[in-house]
Amino acid sequence: MDGSPRCDARRKKTVIIASGGVEANGPYLATGKHNYVLRATTEVIARKLGNALVAPIIPFVPEGSIEPPGGHMVFAGSITLSEETFERLVAEIAASMKVHGFDHIVLIADSGGNVVGMKKVAEELTAKWKGAPTVHYIVEYYDYPGVQKWLETQGIHETAEGIHDEFSITSVMMTVDPMLVRMPQRIAAGENSRSTAWRSHPPIKRSRWGSEWPITAPRLRSTRSTGCSARANNPADRGSRPLLRLQRRRLFG
Repeated sequence: MDGSPRCDARRKKTVIIASGGVEANGPYLATGKHNYVLRATTEVIARKLGNALVAPIIPFVPEGSIEPPGGHMVFAGSITLSEETFERLVAEIAASMKVHGFDHIVLIADSGGNVVGMKKVAEELTAKWKGAPTVHYIVEYYDYPGVQKWLETQGIHETAEGIHDEFSITSVMMTVDPMLVRMPQRIAAGENSRSTAWRSHPPIKRSRWGSEWPITAPRLRSTRSTGCSARANNPADRGSRPLLRLQRRRLFG
């Protein structure tokens, strides 16, 4: 979003406010994995809605206590906010969107630590503003059990290894930039099937998932925010983004 005419809230009546997080993952995923996932999913959601913009993603969220360290904060790389700070941040971002004339404010959380705060803010602002604008927390967005069940129908079965790395997260991050999942390092270490879904995945079906994008030849480039979301891709780049097309089709319809 920016102040240019192409981002005029008078023409786009819905805004999506999404929260991600920075937490430890290992050994290959970037710590800001939820923020990168949201770069892909929020754009798809906004385009599906047709009348929506995406506010800048909230990168920092509650990840655990600081003194003493708890939750994700016991692992290096995590950054946390208190629940109070997070809720106030979400509420004031939503209030900013109200000032800019949006009729519908949609809140989504991509991490478990964000759910309670975003839901609470949505309920409080709904009561305060009495539907002008409406504020919605979308509980269905954060449904990893549902995602796992769907992946199993595709022949992908995961076994937890305790490294906070799942096929669903990894595959979406790769649509943004395969470097975020350290693909060259995985290949060099012989761990390009490190997400246990791939390890236990039948080879024939696994090849179908990767057939449009050779795993040994990363070609995707990072998307860059144009200021106004949904973030439009340069048409000239689309030929270099086959996995983006594949994942959008499989994960988002």
